Amino acid sequence: MKRFRLLICPFLALMFSSTIYAADFNNALIFPISPSAPSSVGVLHASQYTVSVGHDGTTQSAQSHFAELGAQLKSIDQKLTDNWLKTYSPFLVAIILSVISAFLTLYVQSKQFKHNEQSQDRKSGFEAMSKMLEYRHKQANEFYGPLLILIRQSYNLSRQLYSLLLNESPSSFYYLTDPARDGRESLYIRSQNGDRPFKLISDINLLAEHYQNCLPYVKLILDTGEKISDLIEQKSGFADPANEPLMACFAEYLAHRLALTDAYNQATTSGKATPARVHDAAYPWKLEQLVSSDYRTITAEITNWPTTINQLINGKTP
Repeated sequence: MKRFRLLICPFLALMFSSTIYAADFNNALIFPISPSAPSSVGVLHASQYTVSVGHDGTTQSAQSHFAELGAQLKSIDQKLTDNWLKTYSPFLVAIILSVISAFLTLYVQSKQFKHNEQSQDRKSGFEAMSKMLEYRHKQANEFYGPLLILIRQSYNLSRQLYSLLLNESPSSFYYLTDPARDGRESLYIRSQNGDRPFKLISDINLLAEHYQNCLPYVKLILDTGEKISDLIEQKSGFADPANEPLMACFAEYLAHRLALTDAYNQATTSGKATPARVHDAAYPWKLEQLVSSDYRTITAEITNWPTTINQLINGKTP
């Protein structure tokens, strides 16, 4: 409706002005005022023209006046014929200007509408990407970053425990590259029944009986595991729900941590070589790899944010 008012207002103004101008021009053309001409065209007064049959002078005078009047009418008719275009030219100009004005208005408004639409799209895209960036920061700072640090801290504590066992009894322990752990070195125990990998959850009673000086490291590992568990339970909503292997590792780790805590409590309180409960919940070694992969993806998006902003400013889809 607003666009219609913009189009019709200049058209009506031009039509009104051209109509007034055309009316004034027609009046001036049809009824010219001449000091030498009669006051009324086509009306013959008896006081001006006297026709008397038999008097040649009077008859010739009347005929000359009729001839002059006929010449004036022919002149007016010729003017009307020659100047009809001038008569209607304001009207035609008004129509042409109105059409041009309408097209220009439509063109400008369509350009403005397209520009506003593009600006709104860019603004919406920027706001959406800003919210996504804020969410990525929370993922990295509140969940993935702290979790990755705690996992590596737990791994380093385990390596310190292994080094202590190797120093205490190098004949009983040794490192071996383990294909099951992506080529990492694993601690193995030599025994008469065959060498086997060292598992803290099942060998903690061995430590409590023969290597009690290693138990403080076990306690540190358990404390770190408790922090990891709390972080998973409270902040796992920031994890990528599409990463199903990571979700499975979370469940495995929580079960492992509970079992390791129970095994530690049995070994340090009962003093028995044979525990009341035997646990074999394996540590999910894929956990660090999966968490690290997601963390790298998130930090890459955050680092690429300036490029994304430039793309949105230039109207491109990132």
